[in-house]
Amino acid sequence: MIRSKDINIISEAFKYCHKNKNVKGYTICAILAKGKRIISIAKNDYRKTHAKTPQIRHYLIPGHSEIKCISRYIVKNRPITSDMTLYVVGITQGKEGNPVISSKPCKSCEIFIKTCGIPRVVYCENVTEFLIKEMNNV
Repeated sequence: MIRSKDINIISEAFKYCHKNKNVKGYTICAILAKGKRIISIAKNDYRKTHAKTPQIRHYLIPGHSEIKCISRYIVKNRPITSDMTLYVVGITQGKEGNPVISSKPCKSCEIFIKTCGIPRVVYCENVTEFLIKEMNNV
């Protein structure tokens, strides 16, 4: 169930997305929160990638915001707890009207999220209107 605190954090994620837009392509932002408190934030990156991500010829596979956000938190030896939620939102360039894009984590990110033990993910879906959905026990 989507709660009012979820709307507040999603709003913060959109502000971060707009403030830190990628020059080209999509901007996806992930926020890790414990209750109402934001504890980590990251956006996707088309210039950098994780060192172990395989590259295809001259194409750089972007660093996914979900993985960057969680990694920034756990790299400091901080534990994932049952009251944490990962929020993911995305925007696109040049789209008139509603710039919101689907931000459901990809299968690789879903596996990473589940492996880390994050119990709840809230993301945006834009089919014909702005929707907020959640995945429990990814």
